[in-house]
Amino acid sequence: HAKLLDFGIARLVADSGTPAMTQALLTPASAAPEQIEGGPITMATDVYSLGVVLYELLTGQRPYRLGRQSMAALEEAILAADVPLASTRVAADKALARALRGDIDTVLVKALHKDPTRRYASVESFAADLQRHLDGEPIHARPPSRRYRIYKFMRRNRLGTASIAAVAASLVLGFAVALWQARQARVEAVRAEQVKEFM
Repeated sequence: HAKLLDFGIARLVADSGTPAMTQALLTPASAAPEQIEGGPITMATDVYSLGVVLYELLTGQRPYRLGRQSMAALEEAILAADVPLASTRVAADKALARALRGDIDTVLVKALHKDPTRRYASVESFAADLQRHLDGEPIHARPPSRRYRIYKFMRRNRLGTASIAAVAASLVLGFAVALWQARQARVEAVRAEQVKEFM
């Protein structure tokens, strides 16, 4: 029976739980570091491969820049080279770079981390963070901070935030005008008192 393997799954497991095939099968361009080293293959390996695909879809380029086109150079890059932020790879397209900067860069950094334990635990958690970004919600790949959560809330609720800001600005302006008028009234009262004393 033919079996289609995607993203370089290293082996098939028979229903009994024993390996049916142990030869490493992989797609070199989307292989994770642990596949190159012959380490254990987990869900994090698939997350890495999906991260490579997403990186290429967003930037039009593979994550690694190779000095020479060879399998050895690719393996060396996968094992040792840092993946540049996606937003820096599309710097010529300012709108795309701005769209990728921040959450998408952070999600890709987590998905393409060399250490499998620092990646998303599953494809579902990777997809959930991407969906959170699309929905304007805080992503889990970022460390929690009040400032970031407030920023995401304001971006998600632009109309309400703008309305509150307009009301707050009008209240501050009204208060400032009232203070100015009160000061002017006091000045006029002092002046009137001086005129009265003079008379």
